[in-house]
Amino acid sequence: MKINTTITKKEYYKEITSLALPAFLEKLLLTLVGLVSTIVIGKAVGSEAMSSLTVATTITDILQSVFIGFGFGASIIIARDESHKKAFTNKATLNSIYLNAAFGLLLGLLCMIFLKALLGFMFSSKTASVTSGAISYLYMILPFSAVASVDVAISSCFRGAHDAKTPFYVTAAVNVINAICCVIFIGFLKMGIKGAAVSYIISTLIGCAVRISLLFNKKSVIHLEGFHRPDFLLIRRIMHHWHQPFRLSL
Repeated sequence: MKINTTITKKEYYKEITSLALPAFLEKLLLTLVGLVSTIVIGKAVGSEAMSSLTVATTITDILQSVFIGFGFGASIIIARDESHKKAFTNKATLNSIYLNAAFGLLLGLLCMIFLKALLGFMFSSKTASVTSGAISYLYMILPFSAVASVDVAISSCFRGAHDAKTPFYVTAAVNVINAICCVIFIGFLKMGIKGAAVSYIISTLIGCAVRISLLFNKKSVIHLEGFHRPDFLLIRRIMHHWHQPFRLSL
């Protein structure tokens, strides 16, 4: 069936670029968060600590991919909605936060319980000191998995509501904060792998707090006025689309 539209090809590509470019750059910046820590710790502490952090970030990257998948599901249904868009967007965002927070808590807890066995299975060739450093780092940051998961959900909902610039700006600020914290805690205070964990925790908490505050800004594309009980039918719709990023990457 042919769809009639008044949008020109130039306007179409302009809108696609305005959404895709910030989203791509934000993903790049998310990767840089771990890279900055690895570089600083390699310079300040040594190759062994850098190897520990590399091992640890493998686990966090896997968790991040799962969180992004659920966030992607919310962004799809927000972008597709045509009727009562503002109310639906707000409702979908809130339930996306509930969903990601629950899975963040669950996966973070499971990783903490089975962490030694998981690292032993994935990185059996690594020395005991490298694995020990990775465990030390992960035991510090895994309790904050729900925060990182909620952070991802909010960013995805903003992009679904056609605002890709806001999450990009916040992520850019988080990278700056993380870099400053790494220099302080790793370079000056000589905290090593624990300094990298503290830097990650501080920057993640600040980033999530800023994004949550934006949800209560009346000028934002998403404006929450309060909290309500989870809508499990809507959460089920979000979960139905969570696998899309993985299918697209195949």
